[in-house]
Amino acid sequence: MRLRLFTALAALPALAAIALAATDGPTTAPETVMALGEEPPEAYVTDVKWIESSETGAKIYSTAGGDPAINGLYTFLAVAGEAPDMGWRVFEIGNFNSWKIAEQTKDHVILEVSRSWIDQASGDVKTVEEKLKVPLVPASSDRLVVTPVK
Repeated sequence: MRLRLFTALAALPALAAIALAATDGPTTAPETVMALGEEPPEAYVTDVKWIESSETGAKIYSTAGGDPAINGLYTFLAVAGEAPDMGWRVFEIGNFNSWKIAEQTKDHVILEVSRSWIDQASGDVKTVEEKLKVPLVPASSDRLVVTPVK
């Protein structure tokens, strides 16, 4: 048990490094998202939403980390493998203040998200509310493209 907890805690800096590389400002163009090499630690899961419309089994979930005042929810899409022994293919969608599923179809979900950043010129915290289209890719995919919805 202690080894598992230690392993989970050790993974947090890697998740934070991914989030720190996020672009400041609203999403303006499609972004390619790579699959994670390992499943993130389950102990930090805060929200899980099953995607009812998914034909293969999928969920969106968050883990807590970083500064809770600015984007404390690392948010992921997990797609079930085609066989029970295949596990989950996990993609980090983004790092948000909050999120909810606004729409779901058999091939995508629309997320409503709130995301903040520090404006480098003024030092002020800026926040944007936006919608993102997240495709429900098969577990054999190694990437997906998250697209802003205008």
